[in-house]
Amino acid sequence: MDKSVLYEQTTKPTSSPVEFIEHPKSVYLSGKLPVIVQCIAKNAAQTYMECNNKIREDAKRNVTRKENIKYDTLSLMVKRKEFEKNTYKKLTCKCVAYSENSNEKLMSNKAVIQNSCKYKTS
Repeated sequence: MDKSVLYEQTTKPTSSPVEFIEHPKSVYLSGKLPVIVQCIAKNAAQTYMECNNKIREDAKRNVTRKENIKYDTLSLMVKRKEFEKNTYKKLTCKCVAYSENSNEKLMSNKAVIQNSCKYKTS
């Protein structure tokens, strides 16, 4: 066997596929308590959360490694005030993850956040 072929095959970077192991879940806002929208991506080089087609820079990102696998957790706190301020009827959020070579873009399932009822804050 030609050793140069063997060397070439073993030195090419191997990247595991990007996948979401937790998708954001749809929720209702009730009362004054905020809700948390969260997703977890495995093997992603870059992640972000998008709501109503806008990147949410206020989403918190936590990166952990377990058994040499990278996990990105994105969390977004949504408060009732955001709905009142922006007059949203609903907020549709999803997570986006890119692979190491940036050729693979993966989107999570969408989550819908909406008011459970009309509620006035004092």
